[in-house]
Formats: sequence, C-alpha cells, structure tokens
Amino acid sequence: MARIRPMEWNGVPIPYGATVEKLRERLKEAGPPAWAAFAALGHTPGVNSLRLQVEASCSVDWRCRRCAVEAISDHILTTESADMILHALQDQNNYVVITACRAVTLHRISQAHTLLSKLLAHAEPSVREAAVTALASVWQLQDCDRVKRLHLIDDSPEVSRDAAYALMRNVTKAAWRDLFNLCQSSPLERYHLWAVQLAQQYGGQETDRLLAGFQNDKDGHVRKAAIS
Repeated sequence: MARIRPMEWNGVPIPYGATVEKLRERLKEAGPPAWAAFAALGHTPGVNSLRLQVEASCSVDWRCRRCAVEAISDHILTTESADMILHALQDQNNYVVITACRAVTLHRISQAHTLLSKLLAHAEPSVREAAVTALASVWQLQDCDRVKRLHLIDDSPEVSRDAAYALMRNVTKAAWRDLFNLCQSSPLERYHLWAVQLAQQYGGQETDRLLAGFQNDKDGHVRKAAIS
C-alpha cells in the first residue's frame, strides 16, 4: 500500500525530492519550514536521511525530537531507527514519548515491550493511553493481567477504554472467558457488544446460553447482535 504523502505542513509546501543537504539547511529554520522538511525526510530513502533524523532526535528542542520520531515512523525500519524510537520512549517530554509510542504501534517494535510496560504507570494519562495502545501491537501473554488491572483501576476513561481494546485485540481461546465476564459486568454498552462477539466466537455449545442474557439488553445493537 502506498504511503500517504501530505502536500503541506501548516500551509508550507513539503519539499519532496530535495536533497538531504538542502533538507538539513531547512531544519535550521524555525517553525513550519523545519517541520515541513522533517515530513520530506520521512519520505526520503537512504542512510544519509536516516542519520539526519537520528541527529535531530537528540536536539535540545523537544519539537525537533518529536518531528524526528514522526519522520522515522515513515521510514523503512532499521536497527538504527528502532534504537532511536526506543530512546524516544524514555524522553522527558510527553509529546515525544507519545509520538514514539505511535511509531512502535506502526512498526511493531518488539524490543519496546519492557519500556511500554513501565509507561503504563506514567503520571500523564495521555502517555498511558498511547503506551497501552502500542503494547497491544507487541503483546505478550503476561500482559493480560496488567492491562486488565489498568482497565479496572485507571482514573482516565480513555486509558480504561484503550486497555479494554488491547485485551479484545489480543484475546485467546484459552483466556476469552475472563474477558467475557469483564465485558458482561460492565455498565457500558459497548462492552456488552464485545461480550456477545466473544460468546459467538468462542462459546461453542454454551453460546446460546451466554447470549440469552443479552437478548433483552437496553441497547438495540446488543440485542440485535445477540439474536442474530
């Protein structure tokens, strides 16, 4: 699938096709011209382009670090770029960390697993939300309990929701019943729909009995799914 190439960044044309040296010069400019150059770098193949992004990821300006990680997300993944993303997951700026989480999600960087697990306890909800979404892309069996706990106790509705998404995305035949019970007992209707889907996929001979409890659900979509 061809990558989407935006033509502008905040009204500034993105200089696709420019040489790496010209893009290096553009990075010295402040504001949108530099960010447009980063976007072009993300679509410029070659080791020189990658090295420039790695250099920028060490900038004292968090905006440059963030843009460098965004650019690397568009690049073909290499050991060097993966290392840069892992480093960005430990950045002091939350925006850089969130961008790095998105890069992990895109490239499924399994080496990020330990760092992402630690970020589930981050003080900032938006970081926890990005981390649990990224963790779903590099899932390991032991993640189920910690993400279930996050879903149940996190104060942020967005974090709790995305933790549930992660569990649903990685459900297995051996563990589906716990997730079914969790969804069934939730006051939120979207989880009832997931419970119906789980019962239909994994319930076997118990499917009809499990679905019966949802056929009178107050949500019409849940009722329809349970009856069909």
